[in-house]
Amino acid sequence: MNSPAIPLGLRARIMLLVALAALLPATFATGFLFKQRDHDIAHARNNLAALARSASNDLRAKIQGTHQLLFGLAQSRELDVGERDACSAYLAKVLKQHPQYTGILTIKPNGDLHCDSLQTGRKLNLADRAYFQQAMASTATALEPVFGRLTGIGVVQVAQASRDPQGKVRFVLLASINLDQFSREVVAAQPYPDAAVTLFNRSGVVLTSRNTRDGVSISNSPILGTSLADTSLGRFAINGHNGDTAEFAGPAGRQRVWALGTLPQPWDAGVLITLGVPTHVLAADAGRRARIVLTGVVGAALLALLLAWWLGELGVRRPLARIMKGTARFRKGDLGVRIGPPYPRGGLGDLMRALDNTFNQVQSQQQEIQHLNDGLEERVRVRTAELETVNHELQAFSYSLAHDLRQPLIAISGFCGQLRSTLQLGISESQDHYLSRIQAGVQKINELSDAMASLARLSRPHLESVPVDISAIASAALAACQQRDPDRVATIDVQAGLQAIADPAMLTLAIDHLVNNAWKFTRGQSRTEISVGCERDPDGTLIFHVKDNGVGFEMAHAGKLFNAFQRLHLSADFSGTGIGLASVHKIVTRHGGKIWADSTPGEGTTFYFTLGTAPT
Repeated sequence: MNSPAIPLGLRARIMLLVALAALLPATFATGFLFKQRDHDIAHARNNLAALARSASNDLRAKIQGTHQLLFGLAQSRELDVGERDACSAYLAKVLKQHPQYTGILTIKPNGDLHCDSLQTGRKLNLADRAYFQQAMASTATALEPVFGRLTGIGVVQVAQASRDPQGKVRFVLLASINLDQFSREVVAAQPYPDAAVTLFNRSGVVLTSRNTRDGVSISNSPILGTSLADTSLGRFAINGHNGDTAEFAGPAGRQRVWALGTLPQPWDAGVLITLGVPTHVLAADAGRRARIVLTGVVGAALLALLLAWWLGELGVRRPLARIMKGTARFRKGDLGVRIGPPYPRGGLGDLMRALDNTFNQVQSQQQEIQHLNDGLEERVRVRTAELETVNHELQAFSYSLAHDLRQPLIAISGFCGQLRSTLQLGISESQDHYLSRIQAGVQKINELSDAMASLARLSRPHLESVPVDISAIASAALAACQQRDPDRVATIDVQAGLQAIADPAMLTLAIDHLVNNAWKFTRGQSRTEISVGCERDPDGTLIFHVKDNGVGFEMAHAGKLFNAFQRLHLSADFSGTGIGLASVHKIVTRHGGKIWADSTPGEGTTFYFTLGTAPT
């Protein structure tokens, strides 16, 4: 027989299971892979930071070497300020031996240029330059990054005053370190194919900028002398610290990882060195290792899937097909189906036996349930009919009792009235008292019979389910109370807009009972205070309340509150039949709600109630 059609083949399911089983180690491996990749990238960034610090160390070494050179030149007799041509020729020889400088000068104390290694013979006053002023004012070496007035090249001016034994300045020696040449050296020393070097002063002005492309060093001349203080690179250079790294697009718009190098004191010339490498270049080695590991993970997963396919075909697919065929027939209602032998060894065979045993048990239970259901339906029908009969008889008894009691009570009351009229002046005080007691008892029995009839009517089978204006009902009930007792001082508060879905007649009766109850038990107060309102609990249910400042009651007796004919106060103090709150409880219950009370003797009572979504 052919196997039933299966939306997802068994072999595919097994392979999916194996894939899922391999997913956890693969996930760990991938996580480790990315973690290792991040570690490699972080290591590469640290290397880039080390290269930036190395570049700053190289510039510091050049400044230190310049300081030593100027100290040696200050001792030379060839720099006698009296012989300008000879002095300039001598400095030209020194410059030829030290090509890292764009020029070497001597400056008179008044700021006039004296000796010039370029031998231009020019006349120039440098008294306004900060490095000259610092050198004249201090014995320390003065440092300032500027652009050369003749060359236009970014340089670090290193100035040092030569003084006589009395400390008077003889002249100021100045050497200009070529920052463009320095940036060439830095770019050439980088191990990356596309490195960029940009040097700033502390204001964010570019002193020099170079990058390599296809192994050739190229000057970024358009940005020389411009301020990049408001760019990402400028802010990084100005606000960063030595060895910091960050990733953003540089002046050319390419995404790079940048590292910052700064000079330490006392050789801090105000030059900020930024070294940038494209992000993909920096991560190239890490990405290559990641691809190798990922290829291995994918290969292992494919091998596991191939093995799963082979094992599934040989040992799993066919037994599972038998199981699925049997369970499919059983699911369609064929309770007599069995998978049957042969049962293979291992877990699948145990599963097939267990399923056959389950099929046997379900079939037996189904037969027993069917037998019970056949008798249950008849018992339910009979019991329902009995309950309906009892309910009808109870209602008929209540109506009959109220009706049958009414006629004798009317007769008794009438005869008492006639007897009182017949006796008239001859009636004694005790006789009059007895007749009054008889008439009061007749009135009490009449009220009780009316209450019983009213309580019985609450059991009618069908309730309406329409919107009901609770605010209007409560206001009307309280207005009626005030009309009956116009001399009472009362404060009434009915919350506007109180609405509910309920049987209007039933809910009106319940509100009347609660409002009249509140009015009755506040009779002895100097001011009656009654409020009707609602609030919403955390789960959204509306909770209505009727609150008064009446006599209240002990909460220990709250369990008797809603029982028929149960009273918590003496009839002599407060009239009533004991049916009102029982009627309210029944109405609220039939509407699927709950009612409860909270009271303190002498302070008043609050009745709370909820209503279900629809009355039953």
